[in-house]
Amino acid sequence: MAERIDLVNDRGEVRVIGISRDEYNQNRDHYPGLYMQIVLVLGVNALGEVLVHVRAQSKSVDPGKIDKVCETVQTRETRLEAAVRGVAEESGLTVSSDKLVPAKAGVNEYERYRELYGVILDDNGAPRVIDASEVEKVWFAPVQDLIAAAKDGTGQFVGGFFSDVALAINALRAHPETPAAIRESLDSSAVMLSEYSQVA
Repeated sequence: MAERIDLVNDRGEVRVIGISRDEYNQNRDHYPGLYMQIVLVLGVNALGEVLVHVRAQSKSVDPGKIDKVCETVQTRETRLEAAVRGVAEESGLTVSSDKLVPAKAGVNEYERYRELYGVILDDNGAPRVIDASEVEKVWFAPVQDLIAAAKDGTGQFVGGFFSDVALAINALRAHPETPAAIRESLDSSAVMLSEYSQVA
């Protein structure tokens, strides 16, 4: 069965309900100013490492690149529901929607309306691949390792990866429920990301 989506304007307001995703992708010019919705979730563990995965080679966009949780919002699904589902489907981990911290919303460089969240995943266990047609590998990585991989070319990343990571980390740093020990790790990561963005 074809995946069905709702299209939104640049403010995230639903304007078309229940269109086939294939129809939208094939006839995007029929829907000017309307966008498919996605959610991005940056999970952080108790060590301050971030949840990342390698996109499957079968993916039509950015195959084999490193990404955070990225999920299409299905028709009549809220963005929070899609975020919770995306974390489960792409990592095998569970998260409650009330733990998701909004970081940024708006149209991204892929011409999709995206809502970005940060979330602390402090007692969820190890992530695992659930569907190899979506995700090849999933793990928690220190931010400095990801920056090193980008610098030396051993890792290829989706567009906007590091800016999204920085936005989500800053949202978590500012959130009153983020534990002090994790906030300290996030503070270090934020400094590294800021330095990297100035030379990248």
